[in-house]
Amino acid sequence: MNPRTPDSPASQARPPAVSVVMTAYNAEAWLAEALESVLAQTLADFELLFVDDGSTDATHAIAEGYARQDARIRVLRLARNGGVANAKNAALGLARAPLVAICDADDRQLPERLAHQMAAFEEDPRRVVVGCRVRPFGDAANHPEVWLPFEPRLARARILFQVLCGDAANMFRRELATRHGLRYPTGDVWEDWVFQARALRHGEVAVLPETLLLYRRHAAQETSADRQAASRRRTRATLRAVLDEAGIAASAAELDLHHAIAPSPFGRPTDPDYLARHRDELAARAKAWLGRLAEAAARSGWTSREAVERVGEAVLQALQAP
Repeated sequence: MNPRTPDSPASQARPPAVSVVMTAYNAEAWLAEALESVLAQTLADFELLFVDDGSTDATHAIAEGYARQDARIRVLRLARNGGVANAKNAALGLARAPLVAICDADDRQLPERLAHQMAAFEEDPRRVVVGCRVRPFGDAANHPEVWLPFEPRLARARILFQVLCGDAANMFRRELATRHGLRYPTGDVWEDWVFQARALRHGEVAVLPETLLLYRRHAAQETSADRQAASRRRTRATLRAVLDEAGIAASAAELDLHHAIAPSPFGRPTDPDYLARHRDELAARAKAWLGRLAEAAARSGWTSREAVERVGEAVLQALQAP
C-alpha cells in the first residue's frame, strides 16, 4: 500500500465532519461520474479516501487527477487486489472524521446525501449506522426490489434475512472501528451485512426514507450463471455468520431452508432450485422454521419473538408472490 497524503495545510487541519470511503477495482468506466457526485455534495466538510484495489486499468490515474485538483482527496494504491473488505479496512485505518460514509465507484450520490445522514446522527445519539433509500439505474434498473419491513425495533429481526441497507448507502460512526474494533470481515461473505449485524450490538441502525443514492445495476449481475452461483454461496455463508452472531444454532438443512426463503433485495430467488424441489411442502416447512427461529432469537436475547414473527410474515408473503 502506497498512501498519498497531500502536503497542503488542509491535510493537517482539524478533522473533517465526514470521511468518505470509496474503493475501486478496474472502475475506469464510471469513476469520474462517481467522484463528481461526491464533490458536488452540499456538505463540503469531508475528506475522500480513495482506495485503488490493485487496478490494472486507468482507475488510479483518474483518481490521482482528481486528487491534484482537490486537497480533500487522498489516494491509496494497494499493491495487489485483495477484495473490497480489505480495501475498506485500509481506508478505515486512515479515516479522521467521526463519521464514515461508504460510496461505490460506479454510483451517483445525490447532492444532499452526506448532509441528511449527518443530521440523522445529530438527531439521535443512539444511532451507529444510518442508511437511506436508493433508486436503481443502469441497464438492469427495472428489476423489482424486495425489501422487508424496516423499523428500528425490527432491525435485529430483519438482518436475520437480508442486509438492512446496501453499504454504498451507509454512513456510520467511526467509533465502531476505533472503540469497538469492528472491521469488515474478509472471506466469502457479504462484508456489509455481517458488519451491520455486529454494529447492532452497539446501537441502532436507521434507514432514512429519502432517496439519496442512485445505485447502478448491471445486466451481468442479473444474467451471469457463474455470478449468480457465487452470490448464492456467499449469501448462504453470510446467513450462517449472522445467525451465529445472533446466537442462533441452525442445522445444515435448516440453513438451506432459511437461505431459500430469505428474499434477495434485488428481486431474484435466493435459491430457485431449492424452491422448485420443495414446492409442495415449502409453505409448511417455512412456517415451522420461522417459529423455531423466533423462539431461538428470543432465547438468545438477540431480539423479541414478536419482531421475528412480524418480519417472518413478510417473508411468507414474498414466497407467495408470483
